[in-house]
Amino acid sequence: MASTTTTRLGLFKPTAGTNEPFRVGDINNNFDLIDTFSAEYDTAIAADRTRLTALETEDTALDSRLDALEAEDIVLDGRLDVIDGQTLDTRLTTAEGEINTLEATMVIEQGFIDTLQTTMTAEQTNIDTLQSTMIAEQTNIDTLQTTMIAEQGFIDTLQSTMTAEQTNIDTLQTTLATEQGYIDTLQTTLATEQGFIDTLQTESTNYESRIGTIEGQTLDTRLTTAEGDITTLESYNAGTRLTALESVDSGYGTRITALEAEIDGGTP
Repeated sequence: MASTTTTRLGLFKPTAGTNEPFRVGDINNNFDLIDTFSAEYDTAIAADRTRLTALETEDTALDSRLDALEAEDIVLDGRLDVIDGQTLDTRLTTAEGEINTLEATMVIEQGFIDTLQTTMTAEQTNIDTLQSTMIAEQTNIDTLQTTMIAEQGFIDTLQSTMTAEQTNIDTLQTTLATEQGYIDTLQTTLATEQGFIDTLQTESTNYESRIGTIEGQTLDTRLTTAEGDITTLESYNAGTRLTALESVDSGYGTRITALEAEIDGGTP
């Protein structure tokens, strides 16, 4: 996977053929960069429009001054016509003086007009430069719009993919809910089995206690004593008493057998 960025705005671009994903964060960042550029462009255009408005205002003022000069020139022409119709030297001399003054004034005004023309020429150059810049910016905007259309296609594809993934997530959640039911049932069963185990452990403890009690009894000593008693009884050589002792011994044997069975592997 690999990606690059555009030279002018630094927009994120996945490299074709590298399987680089087009993430929502990348799309949002690209839109933020575009918004920033658009705001800067709008600011520059607004400044240029302000300058152009100022130039237009100045041009209007100069036009008004020029109109005033032209009107004054017409008045002067009329006065000259009147003077030309008169033959008085004094008035002619006066008229000539006024003409000279007017000509001096017109020279000054011509200087103002020349300066104005120079300024207007410079401003025209600035306007031409601005128009060229605006044409270039329009080209950039057209390119940006083409890029945005392509990006919208990527976004549509991403949204379709996200919808499919959401469906998969919903299916997985349903499966997980079913599995959770199985787990809950298993936990209930385990709790029941744990109760059985606790009961068995209690019974085992009771059996251990009973076995310990039996093991603590002095059976060997009691048997030895019984054997001594039997020997003593046999030395009496009394049949009746021997029979009785045999009966007792038989009872001892039965009890001992039962104890041995219980000790050696009887029911725990």
